[in-house]
Amino acid sequence: DELYGLPRSIFDVPDAALPHEDAFAEVPCRI
Repeated sequence: DELYGLPRSIFDVPDAALPHEDAFAEVPCRI
């Protein structure tokens, strides 16, 4: 799966950890 055009693995967020929007709300940009 990709998240905003980036592989989820880049963000180290497990699929079930939290909603994807919340992941970005907590961490605006982790590239």
